[in-house]
Amino acid sequence: MTETHVPHPDSTSVPATAPLTEIDMVAFRLGAQRFVVDARQIRGIGESTDPRVPALAPLIGLPMPSARARERALQLRHASAPETDRPDTLHCVRVEEPVSLQTIPIDALFPLPRLITRLSTLPCVRGLARLPDSTGPGFSVLLDLRRIPAPETASTGHAEPAARPGPTA
Repeated sequence: MTETHVPHPDSTSVPATAPLTEIDMVAFRLGAQRFVVDARQIRGIGESTDPRVPALAPLIGLPMPSARARERALQLRHASAPETDRPDTLHCVRVEEPVSLQTIPIDALFPLPRLITRLSTLPCVRGLARLPDSTGPGFSVLLDLRRIPAPETASTGHAEPAARPGPTA
């Protein structure tokens, strides 16, 4: 598995008193919709060769990507080690290419309006991000991957064991 390391922002030497003006985001598409995730939630980006790694699209209610869509695996970073041992914790998800790392200004992030927050059944949708695009500025959906439920089996309703990326050969 070929991997790309996503730097952890805590490893930089920015003084603690410096105001946060920008944030690194991992950007990708699922179908026609653009999404972004705080880069601190991503451990790495690799090839999507393990069939046990769930696709992100159906986990958030979108159709499966077309068979033609090339995919990458996002390896997730979890806040606490004990949580990573839970069987319902996702360790990796598949998303469509291209996947990119973008630094965006903090003032380009917008929380969801209260009404939409109340009506949404997806606790992982946290807001919108205004990103420049080759066709002009547009909005991307801001996701918190720590709040995405693990896939459930249709027959039992119990969470399947989460896929963990294996060692690379």
